[in-house]
Amino acid sequence: MNRHQRRLKQNRRQERIDRADKFEAANLAVNLMLVIPCYVLREQFGFGNKRMEKYITEFHRLYQAVVKDKVKISTLADSVEHDTGIRIADDGEIWNVRK
Repeated sequence: MNRHQRRLKQNRRQERIDRADKFEAANLAVNLMLVIPCYVLREQFGFGNKRMEKYITEFHRLYQAVVKDKVKISTLADSVEHDTGIRIADDGEIWNVRK
């Protein structure tokens, strides 16, 4: 194996490691964004097993739709704003536009 081949092999290996790290970080973020709302729904609003299961199922359905580009986050945010008056900006800032 010459120097060029070793360098290519090393680059491919590093790309695999980077891809795995990104996937792991994305999974952690999704899990955090699922567990925290579930905790709040249970503790503050008394969600039980059935409603929690419905929430988790819907969360995963919407998550898969967003990942597969079937729906945009901005579309979901616009729907929330239209129905509730709560605006969720791209930077995460939230405010009530009806007050």
